[in-house]
Amino acid sequence: MGSDHALLALRSSFRWDSSRIWRAALLIVLAGLAFACKTVAIQPPSAIAVPQGLTQSQVRIAKIAAVIDQPVPENLTKSEEMADRALGVALWPFYRRVSTPRDGEWFFESSSDDSVTASFQRQTYLLRVLIAFDTSAARVSIVDADNLRYTKSRVHKAVPRWISDLEIRIRRSFSQMQAALDTQGALPDSNQGDD
Repeated sequence: MGSDHALLALRSSFRWDSSRIWRAALLIVLAGLAFACKTVAIQPPSAIAVPQGLTQSQVRIAKIAAVIDQPVPENLTKSEEMADRALGVALWPFYRRVSTPRDGEWFFESSSDDSVTASFQRQTYLLRVLIAFDTSAARVSIVDADNLRYTKSRVHKAVPRWISDLEIRIRRSFSQMQAALDTQGALPDSNQGDD
C-alpha cells in the first residue's frame, strides 16, 4: 500500500496540467518568432550618384574596381591549374585555391554595357546582386541568394549591411575615378583606341 502511494505521488509530479501545456506552447511560439525575426524587409535600391564627367565605360570600370580589391588572376596554364588543385587537396583547409573567392568578400561575376553582376560569399551563404548603372546613377539590387531566407520581399538581416558595404565601396571607387579625372584632365576611356 505504501509503495502504491509513493508511485501515485511520483506520477502526479510528472503530470502536465493545462497551464504547463500553455506555457510550453507559448515558449515554442516565442522561440519560432525569435528565429523568424532574423529577416528584414527588402528596401528599394537607393540611387548612387555618378560624378559628372564620367563616361559609361569609366562608370563600368569604377563598378568593377569597387567589387574587386585585387587584380583577377590570369587564366592558369594546365600545369598551374593541376598544381593549384593538388595543393588544394593536400593542404585543405589551410590552402585557398587561386580560383576560389575568399570568405566574406565580394567577387566579380560578369558585366555588360550597363550592369555588373557580383556575389558575396560567407561560409554557406551566397548573395548575388546586379549593379545597374548609367552616367547619372547606379543601383544595387538582389538577384538571388542561397541560405539567406530570400523571398521577393524579405531577406536575412545581414544582407542590407553587406549591400551597404558594397555601396560604400562603389561611392569610394567613383570618388577615386573622379579624383583621377580631375588630376589628369581626362581618363582613358576603355572604348578609345579600338578603331
